[in-house]
Amino acid sequence: MPVYEEIHISPSAYLKEYRLQMACTMLRNTSETITTVSQNCGFHSASYFGKVFRSQMGCTPYEFKNKIGGGKYNEL
Repeated sequence: MPVYEEIHISPSAYLKEYRLQMACTMLRNTSETITTVSQNCGFHSASYFGKVFRSQMGCTPYEFKNKIGGGKYNEL
């Protein structure tokens, strides 16, 4: 049984969540640009990546990258 069926979400929602987790890891642990991170995580444009990231994370990728040292972002 695929993972997304075990956790009862659609394949597209699972893929989006997986890509966002990858992006958070890359933003936290690399010096790559946000555009490069968005491309490497499979988003078709940096602007779409920013929109999805903000809606799910409550901040922009730029804010996340620059504020990793505190608050809820450490729990990700």
